[in-house]
Amino acid sequence: MARPAGRPNKNRDHLVKLIKKDYPEYNCILEMVSIAMQKDQTGEYLNDVNIRLNANKEIAQYIYPKLKAIEIIASEDAVKLPQFVVNVLKPEKPKKVKSGN
Repeated sequence: MARPAGRPNKNRDHLVKLIKKDYPEYNCILEMVSIAMQKDQTGEYLNDVNIRLNANKEIAQYIYPKLKAIEIIASEDAVKLPQFVVNVLKPEKPKKVKSGN
């Protein structure tokens, strides 16, 4: 039987209590932000770009809603956009002017 909506997950709660016992200030989101943003004294990132990318991807799941793919199907009734033709012309060489001397 599934747990009722709004009731906390017992396994999750137990894990959170274990972590808070030894690390009361621990916050996994802030740790991922720290990993993504760590820099040395010169301002260069300490972690490899792949590590930073993965940390940012994980953090984004908690901040932004996931986007869904949208399929666009054009029908015969669809509004047709105007078409433009661009002609590229070859510039003419300037004509040499002879001096009167």
